Amino acid sequence: MTVRARALVLRRALGSTRDARVVAALRADAGLAAVDPLAASLASDEHGVTLVAEQGGRAVGLADLRWLRAAPAGPVTTAFVEGLFVVVDARGQGVARALLDAARAEVEAREGAGFYVLATPDDAAFLRAVGYAPSPTRVAYAPVEAAPVEAVEAEGAPAIDALTLAPGVTVRLDRSAPAPESVTRWNGALAFRTRLRADLTDPSWSAENSIGTPDDDEGDAARFAPQTRALRELYLNRPIALRFDDVTLRRVSDVVDEEGALTLAPEVGTFSLAPADEALFDVSLASLVALRRGVADTLSAGAAGLRAVRVSPHVSLLFVAGRYVGWRVRDPLSQVRPMGWPEAREAAALDARARDALASVLYDWMVIDASPRVAPAEAADPDEIAHMVSLRERARALAERAAEADERDPTPGVARDVAAHVYWSWGFYKVGV
Repeated sequence: MTVRARALVLRRALGSTRDARVVAALRADAGLAAVDPLAASLASDEHGVTLVAEQGGRAVGLADLRWLRAAPAGPVTTAFVEGLFVVVDARGQGVARALLDAARAEVEAREGAGFYVLATPDDAAFLRAVGYAPSPTRVAYAPVEAAPVEAVEAEGAPAIDALTLAPGVTVRLDRSAPAPESVTRWNGALAFRTRLRADLTDPSWSAENSIGTPDDDEGDAARFAPQTRALRELYLNRPIALRFDDVTLRRVSDVVDEEGALTLAPEVGTFSLAPADEALFDVSLASLVALRRGVADTLSAGAAGLRAVRVSPHVSLLFVAGRYVGWRVRDPLSQVRPMGWPEAREAAALDARARDALASVLYDWMVIDASPRVAPAEAADPDEIAHMVSLRERARALAERAAEADERDPTPGVARDVAAHVYWSWGFYKVGV
């Protein structure tokens, strides 16, 4: 059934219970990420506003408008629509065009100079039809009466993308600037660490001298340098669930990295970065992908707008429709380091046989650790824990067999880490085996 043409009412959503319920329903229908707490976000226009379109008292569309400021308390310099949605039976009636016009009016009322629409390739035809042209960012669209793309490029203006790292947290990808040197670490028995310089050997470096995710957060951590606001460190947690999905793994693994400097928007300070929920990897551990819950289903269904932004030699942050959804590590085996290894020590390259042996142990460890398992002290039958015992013995044997290898070979230390994890975290110490 098609909604009859009626007077269209466009208004800003407020922090009321009703508006929070209306916006939450529209966002869920659109497949947009939930915002928590939503009512508090709608009640403030510090970071942007949400516009709602109504026909006959029924909400039929929304546009999420976000600000960029030159200084934390400064005026709005640029704004972008990061979420535009119209319910299916109200499309083709000018609702989306009206929402975009209202969003531009909000920006003009604040004397903002720039206005963009973040879009997926699926939206390109519609945006061109309503008078928007691609900007130099490749995924954003600007009104055609704005400065022509050629003029912007001729003036040497950087191609800057606005991306959402967490609710209310904007980061900017500047492709004209080189990615700053950063540290990446992973919490777990398989510890990958990548860096372009030894930050942790610099006495002036500390987590306290950063802005972003606090140390006590249970999720992943992203920290930015306070002076430059450039990404400085990532601390990633291994997802607790495993997903076997070759299609999604291949799709995410094949995405080409985008290069550039990732900086935190001026108005953002401390924030919380939720962890990824699902891990995807293959037997060879050629690629390790961590995604937020539900993202794999969306990608498997063919969602567009998947991007990978390289933040260190092997690690990329993943975005769908401009929103952070997880991370990817290419060739994690080349970056494994035993816990406690000196930061300055570089690992020796693994030959094919060593890689296969280490990959086999690590693959089984990650699969078993992410799967339901019986505590050894509660096993009614030895067969219930046979796979766990086997893994522990294989890890021990690998550590012993490689003990005389090059001191730069990470294999013995990583194997010992896995054996220790199996012993202490899985409860073998309780039964004395």
